[in-house]
Amino acid sequence: PFTTNRNERMRLTSTGLGIGTTSPSARLETKNATDGSTFAFQATNDNDHEIVQIGAQSDGDGYLTVHGQGASTNIKVRLDSDGDSYFTGGKVGIGTNSPGFDLVVKDASGTATIRAENGADNKIVDLIADSTGGLLRTVGSYPLILNTNQTERMRITSSGVVGIGAVPPSGTSSSSYSQLQVGNSF
Repeated sequence: PFTTNRNERMRLTSTGLGIGTTSPSARLETKNATDGSTFAFQATNDNDHEIVQIGAQSDGDGYLTVHGQGASTNIKVRLDSDGDSYFTGGKVGIGTNSPGFDLVVKDASGTATIRAENGADNKIVDLIADSTGGLLRTVGSYPLILNTNQTERMRITSSGVVGIGAVPPSGTSSSSYSQLQVGNSF
């Protein structure tokens, strides 16, 4: 054990180094003696500004924070296990280390998919790029609706009926319409 003022601060075992624990379960494990928010790891620059923090909040949820230059309030990346996660300033690449746009999803196997899923109603919409081109689809038996200015302008039903500027009257099934309906409600 490593001690200061006769109090154990660290312990090196065959498993790893424990700080605040006498039985580390990993190569490096830190533990706070209180239940408050704690940093498991923090790297600072020459001006004592935090650069990277990994820790646990008082409720036990983990987080990772990466700061930009200057004050510690200049957060560029925040990953929170039970809250908002975000990136500020810069582009994000998934499957690429050189994104040319705000968000780039690349799959080296040939099919890149972005999925939006409503867990409450199990509604799924996919945006796919593959060898055949681009694809926007719903996964399930519900319509694909296109809006402008938060107003429905076009609807493609699950049976393939397309309505542009025309919504079936209430109580009327869209299946009673021909395959393409164009209205003049614009």
